[in-house]
Formats: sequence, C-alpha cells, structure tokens
Amino acid sequence: MMREDPQLRDIKHLLDFWHLIKGINHDLRKISKLACCSNIKHWRRQIVNHAYYVHSKFGKSRQRGLMYWMGIKKCMHSRLRPSNSHIIKRDSVEYQELKAVIMKPTFLAGFLRASPKKNTSPNENFNSIINMYAPKSKASSRRWYGERIKLATMHFNHLALLNLLNLREEKGSCSVDVIGRESKAVKR
Repeated sequence: MMREDPQLRDIKHLLDFWHLIKGINHDLRKISKLACCSNIKHWRRQIVNHAYYVHSKFGKSRQRGLMYWMGIKKCMHSRLRPSNSHIIKRDSVEYQELKAVIMKPTFLAGFLRASPKKNTSPNENFNSIINMYAPKSKASSRRWYGERIKLATMHFNHLALLNLLNLREEKGSCSVDVIGRESKAVKR
C-alpha cells in the first residue's frame, strides 16, 4: 500500500542494527549452553563487538561491510588476544553451529538493509517514557491518554534539552515497584 502512494514511494525501509544483533546474540547464547559448544561462550561477546565494529566502520558501504563480516576481506582492527584454551576447530560441530548462526541468511539480508545512521534508541526511549506515563495495561479515555502523551513529550524534550546542554546528570539509582514486577531506574 505504501509503495503505491506516490508521496511515500521513495521511502526506504531500513532496520535498526541492534535488532539484528539481538537475534544473533540470543542464538549464540543458546548454542553456547550445548555441551559440544562450550567455547562459544568465550567468543560470544567478541563476535557481537565485531559485528558492531563492522557496521560502524562500513555502515554506508553495507556490501563491503558484509564482505568483512563473512571473512572475504580481512579486518584492519587490532588482532584479538590469542587464547589456546578456547580454539574452535574448523571441522568441529561447534564450528558448524557457530557458522550456522553468524551466516544465517536472514541476518545477512538484514545486514544489507541495516540503517547506516544511528540506532533507533531515541524512538525507543520516547516510547518507554510514553509507557511510563500512559501504560498500555490501563484503560483510559481519549482525553486522559492525550494529556498523558503531552506530559511524556514534555518529559522527553526536557531530557533531550538537558543532554544538548550537557546538564543531565545521574544522581543514583532507585527501585520502583510496579504491580508484580520490580524495575530498576536511574534518578535524573
């Protein structure tokens, strides 16, 4: 429907890289719990960091970044610390499991559609502030909800302005109980 609208036809749908890495990280954590894949636990964090490195370095040239991710081209960052105790042999089951995760076709396709710009975390922060002021679990009138959205918008804009002026500071953490669950928050 959007592609048919002449005003919206030129909009490109790009993905937030964090959402791509979230899936890879989840899969790596899952296979690292297998008895035959114990070394992956050691490498998981470095694999995720490497993905972020490749995305930030080659974000605008995604095809080139994908070549570095797949190992077709060698990266120019400093070498990883060698670890004789966590070597993954090429012909092992562990290697095959790892390769299946990091070369997953959906991840590789998503890598090419990842936004070269910053992540969508500001949007997600705004949505979390809206949920704080107007929780989805509470039924409300349209007017009440509109007023709560205005409050959330003012709060978000105030925090953004403090960030721009370098006046925002953290004053410690607090614990907030929300019906049946506990939330850790930072006072600002």
